[in-house]
Amino acid sequence: MDIISGLISYFPWYVLLVLVPAVIRSVIEDALKIHYYEESVFDPFSFTRLENSIDATSLYRSIVLTGMYFPLFEEVFFRLIPFYFLGAYGLVIGNVVWILMHPTWQLEKVDSEGWKKLVFFLTTTAYYATAGAFYSLAWLNGDGIIAILYHMLHNTTIIIASAFQEEMPKLTFPTLLSGSGKFVKAKSNSTDVETEETDFEESVPETSSSFFVKSKSTIFYEEKTDELSDERKFKFVKRKW
Repeated sequence: MDIISGLISYFPWYVLLVLVPAVIRSVIEDALKIHYYEESVFDPFSFTRLENSIDATSLYRSIVLTGMYFPLFEEVFFRLIPFYFLGAYGLVIGNVVWILMHPTWQLEKVDSEGWKKLVFFLTTTAYYATAGAFYSLAWLNGDGIIAILYHMLHNTTIIIASAFQEEMPKLTFPTLLSGSGKFVKAKSNSTDVETEETDFEESVPETSSSFFVKSKSTIFYEEKTDELSDERKFKFVKRKW
């Protein structure tokens, strides 16, 4: 069986054992309001989202690591090696370890405790159990390359789909358009909310604080602040009309 024919012949099993369980898992967790906060797939080794941004470098890194390296490593380490040395029993053992491995770090990202975390554990292990059954089916039939390729394609598809859904930073910059707001400098010796207006071209002394005000009582952009102490020196100012 060539690779193209193998991918086509295993596709119904992929839908049945991987895609359908993924949808069922998602429906159950959404219905029970179980929220799982995954770090950006574009920085797989970080436990914090780096400025919520997407760039070509992080996308390339994720495709190579999550889309190619991890599937190859998992298929070889958890299925090929146990299957080669221990037969079908080794394949079962490798799958059990692979299934239980995923909740060990995913459970930490569930924002609820108690029964919701238990349900998440059950839906997660059930999903990976059916997915493991799909990959194991290919290995048992002597089509390990198909298992590896499907695993790679599955992970890569998730990464590419996430690239279009990842929340991009909502950056808004002050403009010179009339009526869009002005830079104002807070009076240092007055508690009055009224402020002095400063033209855009006028430089602001480094020892003062200036803000770009978009609407009344709303700070839109802080251009410069004094050196901050433990209590941040934010001054709220009212827009002069």
